[in-house]
Amino acid sequence: MVASGGVQCAGFNNEGQLGDGTTNSSTQLESVSGLGGLWIVDVAAGYEFSCALTDADEVYCWGDNANGQLGYFGSDSLTRVLVGLGDLDLD
Repeated sequence: MVASGGVQCAGFNNEGQLGDGTTNSSTQLESVSGLGGLWIVDVAAGYEFSCALTDADEVYCWGDNANGQLGYFGSDSLTRVLVGLGDLDLD
């Protein structure tokens, strides 16, 4: 998380887990596309995917989606996607 909003990631990026719109690995921090300006309150990382929670209780995920990690069954995402939480109560 960065003070101005958003999230930055570095490392291997074969499944888009850096969220920067590419599959290029990086030893430098890269900003996750589409999260700048959002107030991120928590981040969680799994195997080749990550998710971020905003202060508005929205969850965005990016990266590998082979098992529905991004909240839907479909292809991987190189940039963040909004996860539909339905009626989930986060409190």
